[in-house]
Amino acid sequence: MAQHTTGLGDLPTEILLAITEHISHHDITSLRLTCRRLWYSQLLSRIRSHWIIINHPDLDTEIHKPEHILYRLEKSLPNHSLCEACMKFHPNRTIFTPKVTNHWKKYRPCSRGVGSWLHFKNWIFHLQYADVQAVMHRHRWGVTHGAPLNSISINTDWKLTRRPNPLFDSLTRLEINPYIEENMVLRQSCQHVLFRHEDLKVIKSGNCNITHTAIHFFHGCIHTPKPLPNATRHSSIFHDRLRCAMTALIETLILSTIATTFSWRHFDECEFCTCQFSLHIHAHTLDREGFVEIILESWTNLGNCRTPHSSGWKMAAWHAPDNTRMRSSYMSAGEKVKQNIGVPRTGDRDLTRGRGCESGIGHASLSVEVERWRKTRAK
Repeated sequence: MAQHTTGLGDLPTEILLAITEHISHHDITSLRLTCRRLWYSQLLSRIRSHWIIINHPDLDTEIHKPEHILYRLEKSLPNHSLCEACMKFHPNRTIFTPKVTNHWKKYRPCSRGVGSWLHFKNWIFHLQYADVQAVMHRHRWGVTHGAPLNSISINTDWKLTRRPNPLFDSLTRLEINPYIEENMVLRQSCQHVLFRHEDLKVIKSGNCNITHTAIHFFHGCIHTPKPLPNATRHSSIFHDRLRCAMTALIETLILSTIATTFSWRHFDECEFCTCQFSLHIHAHTLDREGFVEIILESWTNLGNCRTPHSSGWKMAAWHAPDNTRMRSSYMSAGEKVKQNIGVPRTGDRDLTRGRGCESGIGHASLSVEVERWRKTRAK
């Protein structure tokens, strides 16, 4: 004899109401989606999350936010992405959006708002949350979802950057290398600036400040968006540290011989977010000419793949004019509890473990740009 199975829709209303007293608002919506009877139930449709919070004040209010049901539906809609600007699902783009562009606003996911972005403005590099979210979805749910990790990576060629004073001309290059560790999407960036050793000596003898020119290119995190002298009070903290470290090193390097490769590293981290950075300075000889390469390497936590709408990206990217709040203000109630009981977060440990930024002196495009640089100086 075939056994009769009882589904949720066959349970008495009293039992269903008892269940709803112990689950969140989006869990109630999920419960109603299991069958037609529950979806059209007038009694269940009147239940609101604030009733649950009043009856159970010890529950975490964060999980009762109505947008959580949208987060839950993301897995069932692999061809769509949830827009953070309008909180609606948009069809996925058929092509990857360019990351190095002056026209980044035309690639925003929704006409209702700009959304949140990670900007390296001096490098015209712009990364939007929709692209990072696609990478998280693929890692979390498989290859039928989202986009591969290399869709948010960048590796540019060396480029000659001209300045009004030819002594400050330099070659620049940007690398963005994302990787995933313990379900965290981490962004490693390497910003390279190459100066001629002889120019540094002339600049030093003329009491000019090469440090100001080098810092103009570097971007640490959202708290260091502006080059000096337009830095804000918070961004100047980063620039002050960088300037002190770089000035001391360059003075030592200028006085030293260029016969052997010289390397130096300075490590620090932002006081307002999870960004950690390392300053490298190398001396090189290329075709019997000395060069000094300055590299700012940084690591930033872009968020957790398991909970892509958590605080990681909010601390890393632009969301509002006020981006100087401390880490704890971006953390949900649950994350605060974890911090209090000692569960480590990515921002509290070394993101650089097992990762390093190599010198760009061996890049194929360098010799071409150096030759172009020499021809420009010869005119």
